[in-house]
Amino acid sequence: MHDLLSKLDRIFEAQVGPGGEPGMPCTPFVLIGLYLEGPEVERLRPYFHRDADYPDVGEAGRYKSVPVFSLAQIDRDRKHYGSFEGILVAFVPASFVN
Repeated sequence: MHDLLSKLDRIFEAQVGPGGEPGMPCTPFVLIGLYLEGPEVERLRPYFHRDADYPDVGEAGRYKSVPVFSLAQIDRDRKHYGSFEGILVAFVPASFVN
C-alpha cells in the first residue's frame, strides 16, 4: 500500500511545477482524475474522502479531492492523459485554468 501512496504523492507533487518524472507532463498541470486497476481502487478506498460540496462525477471516491476511477471507466475521447508507474492521470494544463 505504501508503494501506491508514494506514487500518488509524487504525481500530486509534480502538478505544482514542471514534472521531471518520465511519463509526467512537462508543463504545470492540474489533476482532474486518477485511473487505477480495480484492485488498486479497493486498496485506496480507506483513504477516500469527499467534501459535501463536491459533485458526484461517477468516481469510486476522492483522494486528496481528486476523483479516483476504475481504469474501466476511462473516456477514450479525452485528450489530456498521462501515466506514471502504471497510474493513468487525467489533467488539464495549468494555462487552461483560471
